[in-house]
Amino acid sequence: MTGRVVDLITPNILLPSPFVVDSNVVIARMLASHQSQLPHNIARAAAFFDSLQTTGQQALLTPTAYSEVIHAAIKAIYQRARASHRSELTAHYGRHGGFSWLDLHKLDPTILQAQADVLEEWRRQLVAANIALVDRSDLGPIPSGQRYDRELLDLVVRYGLDTSDATILMEATRIGVHSLVSFDRDMRRAVANFDIYTWLS
Repeated sequence: MTGRVVDLITPNILLPSPFVVDSNVVIARMLASHQSQLPHNIARAAAFFDSLQTTGQQALLTPTAYSEVIHAAIKAIYQRARASHRSELTAHYGRHGGFSWLDLHKLDPTILQAQADVLEEWRRQLVAANIALVDRSDLGPIPSGQRYDRELLDLVVRYGLDTSDATILMEATRIGVHSLVSFDRDMRRAVANFDIYTWLS
């Protein structure tokens, strides 16, 4: 197939059914209050999810994209906790600054374990927002007939994508979907085989 890039800034764009939503759109919505999110992406993600509620349309989140969403939630939990654990970080690492959220994550897993209810609430909010979480058991065979290891390399090289983006596209094809909503400019490289719905300005 020959795909296309569709600008979601254009009024009254109809999304196909079904379509896959990229993790970056979901993260912009779920972490709207987090300082790492761009204001225009927050507004666009909010409008996008409002439209799902209005139309009743469902977006599909592949297993790899879901993993990226949960990773972003974990990162946010530790970023918020970092300031209040500076003394423990200093004592453990022997320095007085430059700590990343990963430093704290490696030091203290109980911070995450205490947030189990928060992570479960994230999952519930995704479902409530008309996002269907695709299970790995829902994935069909790789259409090309290749093994996963070979297909991943082919997609990475063909489109010049990182492994996570390539895997999301592979999972989309394994559920028969060739339409993706994403903020990621890199995903446009796959336009030869996918319809990419994005915001061009």
